[in-house]
Amino acid sequence: MAKKKKYMRFGLFIFSCSVVLLVSGCKPQQTEVPQTVRPASNKTKQSIKVKTPEESHLKKEENSSQLFEFASQFRKPLALPTEAMIKDETNQLRIAYLEATTVTVPQSLENSISRSNLTHRFAEDEQKVTLSDVVAIPESDNQWQGPYVHVNDPLQILPRGTAIDPFAYFTIVQGSDPVPVIHYTPVDPNESGYQDMQITATDSKGKVSVATVTFLFNHSPTIQQARQSHHATIGSSIDLLAGISAHDEEDGELTAEIQVKTTLQTEKEGSYEVIYSVTDQFGASAKLVTNMTITNEAPIIAGPNQLVLPVDQSFSLFDYFSANDQEDGAINLTSENILASDLVPYVPGNYFVRIGNVSDRYGKRAAERTIYVHLTNEAPTVTNTHMTLPVFSELNKESYLAKLVLADREDPVDQLHVAIDLPFWEKIDTSRLNIYRFPLQVQDTHGKITRTFGSVHVVNEPPVFSGIEDKRFLVGEEKLDLLAGISVTDREEKLSIADVEVIEEITWDTPGSYPVYLSIKDSFTETRMSFHVSVVEKNPEMPEILSE
Repeated sequence: MAKKKKYMRFGLFIFSCSVVLLVSGCKPQQTEVPQTVRPASNKTKQSIKVKTPEESHLKKEENSSQLFEFASQFRKPLALPTEAMIKDETNQLRIAYLEATTVTVPQSLENSISRSNLTHRFAEDEQKVTLSDVVAIPESDNQWQGPYVHVNDPLQILPRGTAIDPFAYFTIVQGSDPVPVIHYTPVDPNESGYQDMQITATDSKGKVSVATVTFLFNHSPTIQQARQSHHATIGSSIDLLAGISAHDEEDGELTAEIQVKTTLQTEKEGSYEVIYSVTDQFGASAKLVTNMTITNEAPIIAGPNQLVLPVDQSFSLFDYFSANDQEDGAINLTSENILASDLVPYVPGNYFVRIGNVSDRYGKRAAERTIYVHLTNEAPTVTNTHMTLPVFSELNKESYLAKLVLADREDPVDQLHVAIDLPFWEKIDTSRLNIYRFPLQVQDTHGKITRTFGSVHVVNEPPVFSGIEDKRFLVGEEKLDLLAGISVTDREEKLSIADVEVIEEITWDTPGSYPVYLSIKDSFTETRMSFHVSVVEKNPEMPEILSE
């Protein structure tokens, strides 16, 4: 009898469970498993104990109460076991139901994968989905929300061979079903070109969302630049492609396909952007941005910083300065290039001259130059300032000045002024032998003075005899005139033969040689001369000879 009651209770339990599953609103959701997944055997299937959070536990308690009330309606007419016994059987039913609805997802699932951002994640070997993670699905279609596949970027350009994670390129926006089935088509990153990955999300009611991500597995081309200098001289010819090359791993050499975009103006100084670009057969492009600087060297005004020139002389500043430009060469300077000056060429002093307004053909101006000019005046020179004057001569200042030798770099001689210190000049006594010195100065037209000393030497030349020679005398003849044929001169004084003093001791009748001494004096000196007189006896036998 006990066994019969036990079998009746078990049959009632089975009947109640079937009714609940078919009729009540407590029908559990089943996790959809793709067709490629085969049911696991009893030996390999692993049951997962349900971790019942507080919310899941409350929902299960409500379902259990409904199950209990529904089962009680069938038990009352049969007058079967008490309500406490049914509650216990219901709890056993709940446990058995949860254990029976545990689903294992095997490792062989490759492309059809269920994901939930709330309660579970995939593992490399296998993933398990439990009933506790499933939220009850509303019955009304009006409230049902399907899944949505959101693509981050519809075109992904990646280098060939890049390892990709498909889930990095899309996001599933969950609808009413938190665990829709996700399917994507595989792509081969080792194959160049375009490939489409189609992502499909299907929920438990068959609502589908489809999106596509296009992958381009292609190496972008590269642009190399071998140009060392990014500077060019204004006005010069520039080959922007010189030293530029492009290469692509798939297409090879692409240098001929390089496009250049720039605002470069070779006739205008400045820095310009040059953009090089190239595109391969798959549309991948590369860009290189460089700067090209056009330089224009300013002209240079060359010349000394200071000039020392003679005053009152004709000269041109442009004989000392020149302008040159690296691009244009020599630039002619004119009076228009003298911006300012205080130069007075006929007055000694320090002056300045500012030179500028020099530009090349592109308008680049040279730096202005300020030159300092020092105009000098050399002092005059005077030579031959010594004068010899015979004693008793007349002293004439004009005669003295006339003999001076004057010179001046700036002035002609006739414009030089000579001054003699008159008190010293007037002290010169020409009747006395002496050297007289006196101050002397020469001044040019610019006031430059040269000071020196002049001198007058008063001299006396002694008297001079002429016609003196030895004489012969024959005894018995008339006495000789000893001064016969002799003359005397003096430059300063008037002297005559009468002023000559003769000293002699001749015995006229006694043969022999006798000296004769002559002397004459002027006011300052005495001149003496001498000669001999030979006294010879007369021989009668040789009258002619003796007479000779």
